Amino acid sequence: FSHSELIEAVKYAHLRGVKVYVAVNTLIDNQEMAEALEYAFFLHQIGVDALIIQDLGLLSALRRVLPELKLHASTQMTVHNAEGVRFLAKWGVDRVVLAREVSLEQIARIHAQTSCELEVFIHGALCISYSGQCLLSSFIGGRSGNRGRCAQPCRLAYSLEPAGTESTRPPAKGEASHLLSTRDLNTLELLPQLVEAGVSSLKIEGRMKRPEYVATVVRIYRQALDRLFDNPADFQVNAAEKRDLEQIFNREFTPGYLLGNPGRDLMSHQRPNNRGVYLGRVIHYDRQRKQVRIKLEDTLRCGDGIEIWVTKGGRQGLTVNKLLVKGTSCEEAYAGEEAIIAGEAAMHPGDRVFKTYDGQLMSRALESFRQTQRRIPLRVKVTAAVGEPLILEAVDPDNNRCRVATEFIGQVAERRPLTQDLIYQQLNRLGNTVFRLDQIEFDLAPDVIVPVSELNQVRRKMVAELEEKRLTRARGPAVSQAEFRERLRKASELDSRSGKTKTNSTIEAAQKESSQNIRNNPMSGNTQTTEVSAAMVSQLPRLSVAVGDLASAWEALLAGADQIYLPGVSFRSKARADRHLLDKLIEAGRQGKVRLLATLPRIMAESDRERVQRRIEDWAKVTREGASNFGWLVGNLGGIELLLNQPKSLLYADYPLNCFNTDAVQTLLQLGLIQVTLSPELNYEQLKA
Repeated sequence: FSHSELIEAVKYAHLRGVKVYVAVNTLIDNQEMAEALEYAFFLHQIGVDALIIQDLGLLSALRRVLPELKLHASTQMTVHNAEGVRFLAKWGVDRVVLAREVSLEQIARIHAQTSCELEVFIHGALCISYSGQCLLSSFIGGRSGNRGRCAQPCRLAYSLEPAGTESTRPPAKGEASHLLSTRDLNTLELLPQLVEAGVSSLKIEGRMKRPEYVATVVRIYRQALDRLFDNPADFQVNAAEKRDLEQIFNREFTPGYLLGNPGRDLMSHQRPNNRGVYLGRVIHYDRQRKQVRIKLEDTLRCGDGIEIWVTKGGRQGLTVNKLLVKGTSCEEAYAGEEAIIAGEAAMHPGDRVFKTYDGQLMSRALESFRQTQRRIPLRVKVTAAVGEPLILEAVDPDNNRCRVATEFIGQVAERRPLTQDLIYQQLNRLGNTVFRLDQIEFDLAPDVIVPVSELNQVRRKMVAELEEKRLTRARGPAVSQAEFRERLRKASELDSRSGKTKTNSTIEAAQKESSQNIRNNPMSGNTQTTEVSAAMVSQLPRLSVAVGDLASAWEALLAGADQIYLPGVSFRSKARADRHLLDKLIEAGRQGKVRLLATLPRIMAESDRERVQRRIEDWAKVTREGASNFGWLVGNLGGIELLLNQPKSLLYADYPLNCFNTDAVQTLLQLGLIQVTLSPELNYEQLKA
């Protein structure tokens, strides 16, 4: 959107009582941060209700320079547990869009432990990976999903080969080849469970979809929600709604992870795009006339688009321009009938037919957004008397009120005094506005006249005042340009004082500014030094090695590793060899020969809480002595929140946290983390900056 389009969109929505959130949910590099903050200030000035963000550095910077702006955490932040929600709540985040992989049961548990609003995806395309964690498009094509440029390589065709082969065999015809392509999410029938779980907001995924798709899907979910709230005991989804959702776009549907792990039912291996609605089968193809006869199981109309899954030769797409039933030309044919249409490619009896474009459904959707929507009902009182101006007093459903008067003073009518019908006709001319006249009350003196032109003018004044009141009410606290510039200047000075350089002393200084109070509330300005020694900071590791078992960890130690990451290693192992290796590694850590970091799971679902807590306790037991050489490698915000509450836990940030700029690094250091692994998507120039 251009700035002017955004201004108009916000005004259009706010007049109709609709909130507008703007997605700024990509990673921001150092050179872009100033522009991102300016953009956020512009959005606040025009009254945007919230920003949806991913970048931890942008979150921190916005809290310093624009605390009035409401922020929502994007699903790109991969928040999937209560600790992650609590971490963001401390930063003033109002709403968290949870990861798509969280179940209804887990949502309910998160809701019970937190106060933030929770938003979930309910319909549309799914990713094969956790949002914010997919590097596939970035690494194979240079187009990062974390930068809003995903090329969707998961929708391409692949062949599955035995390990160790170098075959580039293309998938055979008819073979399931879209091995990474997921079905589309559809939760229409789960709305009662979503409400019961405590979800505050429902997100429909509609990027790069046509307006008719958006109109259809939103209409159906809106109607279903209204029925649910009106009569929750008898909530049902009707067949027409299911069919319209399927018709407008589907790759087959799935409830996603809301009911648990769907396994292979998550996938749409056959095709990565819209498959439409099953229409019937070919029963005959006339090669000479190039006509195909179809036994219908659903309605087919002229103007519809169909796709025939040809036995040999892939899929044949057609637009129905002419339709014959029993030799008679007609506009539509119905289930159970045999319809004849034109078709160029050879087809065979038994070939399946799908309707991929429903002309009637599209027309209905198109009409729905061509019309003016959401007219606001007004109650108006009209007062007129000789020697007084005509007065309109109006109120809308949100209790916005106005009182406007004509400049003209009422006079004695010589021929045609004002009538209720005349006034009603003029005041009801609201067709180009957001309002409609709902109720009108009259207090008219007899034989008074006011010109029609004055009635029209006072009506326009009424509309303008009510519009301004509705827009003003929707805006957040005002921040002047001068105040914003002053905050930017102070933030810049603070950043330079905290030493945004590339030296170890910078990290040491950041640690000295950290405090337990900041850990518990990052918005507080209190600072006390933490128990992080200069010696520890000055001996940052030169070589860090991630291993999968204790034997590999020991080999890494012997080969000269300065720091070893231990993912998935059991600290309760009863195997004598493992126990012996762990003891030797722990002793090497106590002697300062190596730093050992236990790795917290990258994904920590609510159901994993007890297992993760046991792991934390076990690591604390085996590393009681020489604590400065032991720590935790953490890859999600919930893990940081969990471990900040553990005494003497030394924390190191892993790459899944997507640290992309200096603000993100500084934020984690000020929370008390020792080391930050930068995003693997940063290029050399960005790393230098």
